[in-house]
Amino acid sequence: MIEVRGLSKSYAGPGAPLMVLRDLSFSLGEGEFLSLMGSSGAGKSTLLNVLGCLDTATQGSYCLAGTEVSGLSPRELAQVRNRDIGFVFQSSHFVDYLDLADNVALPGTYGDSDNGAADRERAVGLLDSVGLGERQDHRPSMLSGGERQRAAIARALFNNPGLLLADEPTGNLDEDNVHNVLAIFRRLNREGLAILMVTHDPQVAAQAGRQARLDDGVLIDA
Repeated sequence: MIEVRGLSKSYAGPGAPLMVLRDLSFSLGEGEFLSLMGSSGAGKSTLLNVLGCLDTATQGSYCLAGTEVSGLSPRELAQVRNRDIGFVFQSSHFVDYLDLADNVALPGTYGDSDNGAADRERAVGLLDSVGLGERQDHRPSMLSGGERQRAAIARALFNNPGLLLADEPTGNLDEDNVHNVLAIFRRLNREGLAILMVTHDPQVAAQAGRQARLDDGVLIDA
């Protein structure tokens, strides 16, 4: 699913360039579950942005689902991102004037879908799969934090991606909701979805089949 070779990312500064990612090489196979830990400023968010086609590397190769994305145009990156990747963030970023089913169906709109009824039916099915089918008509503000995060997972799955990128998906949740979200991740992974999850919690990281650490832009034990 992911093949990274010699990937580096730097940003221009007043002096020497600021190197954030340093010569990373690793792979993530279809159906693998990798957790990534690291201190604040280690480069975790930058790496997720590159892997999620939200940013580009300064040098190196990044192949996603058989497509070499290095050098693609912004439009092409958006197409790859919408087709192949689902995102779950620490905050769910819902549109509060839409009900839950319409929020979950939004990726269909971004993908130029013109079948609103079918999109809503798929969204309701995905909400059912995370235990929220009865909340389909509710506004996001009416949900608990754990429910919002489960709905965010449903939204991330709308376009049937092969890769799920999760950035601190349990960071704002209590213990019971952490358990619920991780149970969904494990089920999705058993069903063949590749997952890369950033977390600061060693117990959460231990739920993944593989664990790695990012230390000052260098990947360890991937």
